[in-house]
Amino acid sequence: PAEVYFIEPVRPSRRLDTYLFKNTKFRSAIYKSHNNAVFELETRYIRPVIKSPCIKSFRIEDSNNYCIFPYDEGNRDSVSIRGLNDTCELLVRYLLGNKNLIEKQSERSRSIARGSDFYSLSKVGIYTFSENIVAFRDNTDPVSAVIKPIQTPWGETRMPICAKHAPYISMDKNNRYITEDEAYYICGILNTVLVRDYLLSSFSGRSISIDLNIKLPLYDQRNPSHTRICELSKEAHNQNDDQRINEIICEIEEIYLDMCEI
Repeated sequence: PAEVYFIEPVRPSRRLDTYLFKNTKFRSAIYKSHNNAVFELETRYIRPVIKSPCIKSFRIEDSNNYCIFPYDEGNRDSVSIRGLNDTCELLVRYLLGNKNLIEKQSERSRSIARGSDFYSLSKVGIYTFSENIVAFRDNTDPVSAVIKPIQTPWGETRMPICAKHAPYISMDKNNRYITEDEAYYICGILNTVLVRDYLLSSFSGRSISIDLNIKLPLYDQRNPSHTRICELSKEAHNQNDDQRINEIICEIEEIYLDMCEI
């Protein structure tokens, strides 16, 4: 239930390890949280969230999107309620207070959850914990950006979690984490007009397949074409000039077409 797990920071609390939050409201939410009050939670298991509308070509827009993510780094199974209670009593109280709402989700969702406790989430794997992630939109406009750690309002830097409609690439097909340069290289190719137009013409704009049927050679740091795309993509991520970004996209596309021998 999105309105339970998605929360927004409001203001600092009196404790250093907690913060004051409110529930995020969604017009389309099936399971509604009727809590309109501000509440206090420990920040240990709170992560920034990247939602689809925040993804732009070579950048992520600032937002106030956060979520409860009860997982330790690198562990695909949720923290047990006993483990949570050792460090996050307020979070345990919050989750127990919403237990009936959480358990209303479908049997399918509950069966694929990673962890044995009622608050466990699905779609959590080793791919979730990569240091290098390329996120893209699977609707409207398939633009992409490299995801970097975000400074939280309580002063810590956390790697975001990508929400629905913000699929991402963090590993290759052999379950190897991609490198930072590799992420910029992939992002550069995905943001070319050629690839974006191809995806939009191949699928409905409302839903673009995340099985990207495009030529995407494995990154090779010895290949000058690959490293040039990486360099240009990095420059685009640091640019505020739309004209220069468009010029970069055109240059990447020319290199990409040569790589495809077109």
